[in-house]
Amino acid sequence: MEKWSQARSRLMRLAGIFISIAAVLALALCLNVLGNFFQHRDRFSSGIRNYDRETARKELSDLAYYRSMFQRWRLGRAADRFLFPKTYLYEASLNILAEDYEKVIDSLESKKDDHLASYMLGIAKYRIFQAEYQNTKNKNRRNEIMKKVVENVRPDFENAVRIGPGPAQAFDYSFDYDLLSDGKALRQALGQPKPKPQFVLDTNDGKKKCRCSATSRHTTSSPLLTSRASMMSR
Repeated sequence: MEKWSQARSRLMRLAGIFISIAAVLALALCLNVLGNFFQHRDRFSSGIRNYDRETARKELSDLAYYRSMFQRWRLGRAADRFLFPKTYLYEASLNILAEDYEKVIDSLESKKDDHLASYMLGIAKYRIFQAEYQNTKNKNRRNEIMKKVVENVRPDFENAVRIGPGPAQAFDYSFDYDLLSDGKALRQALGQPKPKPQFVLDTNDGKKKCRCSATSRHTTSSPLLTSRASMMSR
């Protein structure tokens, strides 16, 4: 009986050691996976920022792989909440980079409760009108396009201003909204070539900071997405 008790005690100790080692290895694996995930996310941001479509597209595909991995590990819900809360913004940023504005509009039209999505939606619409404006020299046609910009783009900027974090953190929302009320400034912006967009994914301890611009101003961030965009020119 005593020998059985001692053997059982040794087995319990061995089991405890095994469980501890397994827990450490599992933690190390998780940390390694997360580290690789953030590296891919940073490279995606760099691809967008540097106007490198191929890099951005590849890294977005890699991020999708990590998402599917977390789902296979039965961690999909937690991953979607903390790592992929707004994947539609990733897709939209890549589509803006690719100048596929219709796809941006289709994907974000139903996301207007998100201030950044509403702002990016306005940017996409603005870019379409800007191309039309620059493709004609007819003064009446250009005036018509300016009216359409105010009617179709301004509501999205207004919504971003209304539900956004405020001008202290998202000054460009207000700036671009006001620009559409100034006919001379809008005409000048429509006539200038568009700068390259820059979007940077970031995490800022859960705090939403926003400075995103359709103008030459920069920087917007949410817990997952910082959007540095120059979408119109002053």
